Amino acid sequence: SKEIIKEIEAETNIEIEVISGELEAEIIYENHIAELLDNSDSYLYMDVGGGSTELTLYHNNELVLQKSVNIGTVRLLTNKVSNEAWDDLKDICKQIAKKYDHITGIGSGGNINKIFSLLRSKDDKYLQVEAVKEMHKEMQQLNIDQRMKKYNIKKDRAEVILPALLIYTNIFKWSNVDQILVPKIGLADGLIQHLYDQVIKEN
Repeated sequence: SKEIIKEIEAETNIEIEVISGELEAEIIYENHIAELLDNSDSYLYMDVGGGSTELTLYHNNELVLQKSVNIGTVRLLTNKVSNEAWDDLKDICKQIAKKYDHITGIGSGGNINKIFSLLRSKDDKYLQVEAVKEMHKEMQQLNIDQRMKKYNIKKDRAEVILPALLIYTNIFKWSNVDQILVPKIGLADGLIQHLYDQVIKEN
């Protein structure tokens, strides 16, 4: 990443800042999504990216946990995910399941948005876990071209959607999440809010 950043800066004079997984989770929180939820329930916000998965837990309308795990779709495709990373994700989810009941998932990112659009009926507000598991089983039997044709998706999405489904189904299994809200807001929205707040503080 350092070499790529240097090359971009040399060619464009644009300086890129790489943020940590923890800061990414904080920025996602700055979407103020908790304000839209029932403050008597628990919500597990899941953002599955190419390199990492961010988990943010809200309980009684309060932020109580933020974790980043080095498991992502591109890492899985390139065999760069360690057993230790899977163990970390499992342990985090199991601890959440022990402490909190009635956990609703909140999905963020291109893959869960696409899964939601493919699975939901017109009036559905939530995505059901069992439907996601069934889609995962179906896609495991298909190659990339078959996924593109069956689900009418582009090649890059057809490549990453299967590892994304694997990550989501494992989170659901270990954390006892039973349904998922997909509000279609994520890191980009939080980043705008984060930068706006910085400017307000400076002025």
